[in-house]
Amino acid sequence: MRRGEIVNLERRQIDLSKRMIFLGPEDVKERQWKRIPIHKELVPILEEVLRVQALNNDYVFLNQGRPVIHKDQLRWCWDRKVSKIELDQPPRFHDLRHTWKSNARRSGMHPEIEQSIMGHSQRGMNVHERYGRIGDQELIKAIDRMTFDHGETEIWVAQK
Repeated sequence: MRRGEIVNLERRQIDLSKRMIFLGPEDVKERQWKRIPIHKELVPILEEVLRVQALNNDYVFLNQGRPVIHKDQLRWCWDRKVSKIELDQPPRFHDLRHTWKSNARRSGMHPEIEQSIMGHSQRGMNVHERYGRIGDQELIKAIDRMTFDHGETEIWVAQK
């Protein structure tokens, strides 16, 4: 998910029984419905997060008990943590998407499923992709097969 999708994630968008996050066109950059499968190891973490709810809001992730008003609040927190890593160029939050995609490919995930999860499924579709529907169970099976033990972790850092 993109930073803005995470910051604005609401409880009603998470269905733990189906292990899916559902985002509407108004919630994503592509202005298309998006389904994100929840990895089996993330379920207990989200269950714990969802046990606490702030008054008068439905947001999942809070900053000191209040909704994150602006996506930059997450960036500031990220920048503080990343500054402790001694790298020539520290990764940006968005660089996690590049790292995820590399791990998905190395795990053998089908490119159409990768694109669907990342929210790129509508861009430049060919006839084979246009008429094939990826079901929720297919997404969940693919995310559960994903592994992160592909040798030394590479974090792709975009150059300015």
